Amino acid sequence: MVWAITTPDGIILIDAGYADQLESVLLPGLRALGLDPAAVKYVFLGHGHADHFGGAAYFQDRGARVVLSAEDWDLISRPPAPTPAAGAAPVPAAGGAVAVPAAPAVRAPRRDVVAIEGQAITFGGVSVTPIRIPGHTAGSLGYVFPVRDGGTTHTAALFGGSILIPGRIPDAGLQQYVDSVEHFAPRRISDS
Repeated sequence: MVWAITTPDGIILIDAGYADQLESVLLPGLRALGLDPAAVKYVFLGHGHADHFGGAAYFQDRGARVVLSAEDWDLISRPPAPTPAAGAAPVPAAGGAVAVPAAPAVRAPRRDVVAIEGQAITFGGVSVTPIRIPGHTAGSLGYVFPVRDGGTTHTAALFGGSILIPGRIPDAGLQQYVDSVEHFAPRRISDS
């Protein structure tokens, strides 16, 4: 999921979705909301998996700044080995071996803005504050920022990277995630 925050100076995106859905989902979705994709000036990433940074390089190529934690900038610069594509059929290879096609590589954005716990980044009069929430990845982030409903300002908080499957994430990672939830919860600020 991708969120857009509009400001007088341009658009802030939180996450950039899948690379293969940029042209079919994200860009048309922005336009359907009356938002110009060329107005995207910041992309804040929740963590360093391709389903969150997939479209970030597109916006970065057009001048947007990309924000991510140091740990997850390292993750996307040295990704784990590709996994077989979902539903990929085995392909016979030389000598009777069977190869399974890997999922296509996603072009990552270039290392740019390093998010620091509690240090707000302000653009267009909107301050977005990153909060560390490791567990899903070592550098997962939640964000706290103001939103308006008519003339009333509220505080919004997004907490991503919540897919945690025992067996795929070690018990220590699951405990780290629980600790992150406890760390993030007091950061919510009551509506002003």
